[in-house]
Amino acid sequence: LGFEGLGYSPAFIRNLEEIIRLLSESDDTSVFLTTSCDAICDACPHQDGGACAKPGGEAAKAAAWDDAVLEKIAMPPGTLTTVREVYKQVAQRVAEDDIGTSLCADCQWLDLGCCKAGLARLNATGSAFALRWKTAS
Repeated sequence: LGFEGLGYSPAFIRNLEEIIRLLSESDDTSVFLTTSCDAICDACPHQDGGACAKPGGEAAKAAAWDDAVLEKIAMPPGTLTTVREVYKQVAQRVAEDDIGTSLCADCQWLDLGCCKAGLARLNATGSAFALRWKTAS
């Protein structure tokens, strides 16, 4: 929800922009929910052979964040669903105050407020990226 064009490397940013573009094309787009490395991680310089190799316990922290989000939206890892259903569950179950407390408490990007802004976009439009990504070329 909170991606604002920042990231680990230019390749990571381009990859995530492409994923967001694909997710923005249709709310019927299928998504597979996982706490392991996924398509977002494909271009991460810390991904090594399908596993997170970021030092300092970051892999466990990222998996814990994923677990917390999936628990909050009542969708377990391994769920195959649609973008629409994920957005619906996030809008219904995630409050602004959850971001930075029960969700992603020590995220390096938290102070930028991007995820709270993304949640606000989702609640206002039904799509976290509709205002910024559907019109981007």
